[in-house]
Amino acid sequence: MRILLTGENGYISTQLRHWLEKKEDISAVDTLGLRDEGWLGRSLSGYDCVAHLAALVHTKEKPALAAAYERVNTALTCRLAAKAKRDGVGQFVFLSTSAVYGQESVLGQPVLIDQNTLPAPRSLYGKSKWQAEKGLAPLAGEDFRLAVIRPPMVYGPGCPGNYAALRQLVFRLPVWPAWENQRSLIYIGNLCELIYLVIAGRREGVFMPQNREYVSTAALARAIAERRRIKLRQTKLLNPALWLLGKKAAKAFGNWTYDQNLSGCFDWRYCLFDFPTSIEATEQGWEEN
Repeated sequence: MRILLTGENGYISTQLRHWLEKKEDISAVDTLGLRDEGWLGRSLSGYDCVAHLAALVHTKEKPALAAAYERVNTALTCRLAAKAKRDGVGQFVFLSTSAVYGQESVLGQPVLIDQNTLPAPRSLYGKSKWQAEKGLAPLAGEDFRLAVIRPPMVYGPGCPGNYAALRQLVFRLPVWPAWENQRSLIYIGNLCELIYLVIAGRREGVFMPQNREYVSTAALARAIAERRRIKLRQTKLLNPALWLLGKKAAKAFGNWTYDQNLSGCFDWRYCLFDFPTSIEATEQGWEEN
């Protein structure tokens, strides 16, 4: 199989390229830059799958950026998929996001995304991804299989975003709240294997992958501290401060989970790494980089 990835310099795209290059049934993994209009002149024929990973993300959202999110995450996605279909590509994999559900994490209350939860995005990022999903749907057919992947928070060696911010706090703060919550996360190796299985099986539909285990923020902090040999004390005396901080604290210590019944595709074979192993691999990778 020949695979074409977008987002050539992005974290997930880079990790996925290295992952797919090790698979014996994949003969080529190429990348496509989308920053200018040059890609329109490149033929996509000969590729079995286009995996679209490029996106505008991790940018502080402001109303003035709404047009940029729509242009990059929605319009560009649909243009690329339409070209892929015209050029005879048989499968299009779109990396969407759990943010399409618009559910914010909440302190002390369960937040569960299940089969009855409908997309209702709130952020510009989530809205642009959801609009892209709707724009892609009419293109799907027997000769153009569409797979949409909505991962929760992704972490791994050198990852940007929430995990990187959390580990920095572990280095700086000797005392943490002993607050137990539940979060859905996915390790980059598990996500890459899920995408590979989707491609190799020419699967279509919507996928909501996650690690097998829900994880609390406190457990995540402890795991990082233990791996880095940092003495970390956790106490319930700090828990009242979380209530005072409200939504700010909820972003890190609130509950947010996918129903595990949504994530058992491939009989969970994509979860090659359990939580302890994934933290070990993540922190080891950070040391090597």
